[in-house]
Amino acid sequence: MRPRLAMALQEAEGHERVVVVMWFNESVGEYGRIARFINRRVAEANGFAFINSSAPFFQERHGAWQKIGLLAWALSSGLYDAAVWVDADAAFMPSAASQIRALLSAQPHADIIFGSNYPCNLHHRIESDCQHTLRALRT
Repeated sequence: MRPRLAMALQEAEGHERVVVVMWFNESVGEYGRIARFINRRVAEANGFAFINSSAPFFQERHGAWQKIGLLAWALSSGLYDAAVWVDADAAFMPSAASQIRALLSAQPHADIIFGSNYPCNLHHRIESDCQHTLRALRT
């Protein structure tokens, strides 16, 4: 799986297999909608796909757990080599896409990359579509 990620990152902008995902429901309020607007524009302007959902993946779990289901769904789809999680209260800075690419390139063998306010000024995690990641998300 890792060579596909490296190849995806080297492809022309607009053809990368990286998706930015956000999950929040109406309890989050206006700030989630503002962050979604910013994150979608930055992601799509830089060739990343964008998925926002409020559909519950785990009926019995708190909303904070829904990101796990969304990440697993996105990575299991076969459409993406990496997924970047963004909290509903976090927004990309304009330079985030190049910093995400640099972070992925610097960690070519990482399955999961956690971060907080570095380098993208957001609470985020980056997941690859390898079996280790998918198994961890499903447990």
